[in-house]
Amino acid sequence: MDKAKTVYFVCPKFHGYEDKIRSTLQAKGLRVYSFFYDETAIINFPVHKKVIGSFFFMMRLLFNANKKLLAKVNGIINGLKDFDELNSALLGNFEEALQSNKKGKFDYILVIKGFGLNQQIIKTFKANVVPNNFILYQWDSLSRFPNVIENYRWFDVVWTFEEDDVKLFPGSMFYPTFFLPIQVGHSEEYFKDELKNIEGYSDKNRAELIYIGTFNIPRFLRLYKIARRLDKFKVSYFFYLWVKGKKPLVRFKRITMSTRSIRPELTYYLYSKSKGIFDIGHKGQLGLTTRAYEAVFLNKKLVTEYKLDPGSLKDVLNSDFNLSLEEFIEKRAAITDSAPNIRLISQLSLESWVDKILCL
Repeated sequence: MDKAKTVYFVCPKFHGYEDKIRSTLQAKGLRVYSFFYDETAIINFPVHKKVIGSFFFMMRLLFNANKKLLAKVNGIINGLKDFDELNSALLGNFEEALQSNKKGKFDYILVIKGFGLNQQIIKTFKANVVPNNFILYQWDSLSRFPNVIENYRWFDVVWTFEEDDVKLFPGSMFYPTFFLPIQVGHSEEYFKDELKNIEGYSDKNRAELIYIGTFNIPRFLRLYKIARRLDKFKVSYFFYLWVKGKKPLVRFKRITMSTRSIRPELTYYLYSKSKGIFDIGHKGQLGLTTRAYEAVFLNKKLVTEYKLDPGSLKDVLNSDFNLSLEEFIEKRAAITDSAPNIRLISQLSLESWVDKILCL
């Protein structure tokens, strides 16, 4: 009889993190059954609700600085979406996994984020897992996805990357996300051909401040505003937004928008040639993102519109890792290069994260 413990693992697709987590679970000796999904493809916005949704999207831009109002608006927008396709596919996958699992109940069920899961799914999970091992890890802020908290009571354990969100659900616990380091130290020659294909980037005039991320309208508008301010102080920058789907019809001088994504190794190379990595984040979010860990690992300044509070991570991160935009503008001339912070790899490793979340 197979004595390996089993885990059913549910996770939205996000830069391949889901595969890394699954591989780590397997390396721990667990038999893993998994369901990964593309949120943008499987969660639908019904046509007849898009007009209402567009109004609240505009409201979200207006309330972006107010965390409580932003959460209410996001809750309304999220409530307009259709999750039937997600829940139907997930239920079918889970039933197949149950039939394959010779042990009956799963030893663990691990859900990441859980946005859109209905109570039928949650109750089905609860009935088919060993007691005390139904676990949620929330890697998004509740100000962005406030509806998710309605299902928290069904889980045995709730973790969150957002230290401030612990106050919203008694019994939930804070634990930071993990850090996946990428090999650094490649030469310019190694990336020569790829650098030629990056629109808007000149390796001869290396940018002092870099942002690389996916496109959405609020992010674009905030970056454009920041870019205009940087122009005023003659700060060199490279802002790159990856647009899913068709090639953007409009070209902007300050921001590069492209359907060509930049692979992680090249992203690290571009970061290493800068003085600071910009993180636009989300209003109302205090939890540190992967971009913050990348900045610390590469010994670059993490530049944000407002100073971050590292909270309980202050002993892990450099004391001066974060600068506000105004501080960066003022101090950038004095910022010098330094070697990567290797210590961060062990302190925020994925292996340690899995051990903590599943209490292994």
